Amino acid sequence: MLLNDTIKVAQKAKEAGVVVQQTTYSVMFHVFQMLFPELSDANMAWGEVDSFIKDIFCGRRLSDGVYSN
Repeated sequence: MLLNDTIKVAQKAKEAGVVVQQTTYSVMFHVFQMLFPELSDANMAWGEVDSFIKDIFCGRRLSDGVYSN
């Protein structure tokens, strides 16, 4: 998907009550995450994925994307 499509889908999902975290890494190419662990931005992206999944499974993130304590 192109960036504009990604942003539109993320917004529609949020409006539907889906927990969404959409991050844009400037000047990165499609599937840059596959260069893990050589590319530092890829490492950060996978770190976000890891945190997001843990937050969802531990119930620490509310539907509006804000963390609960």
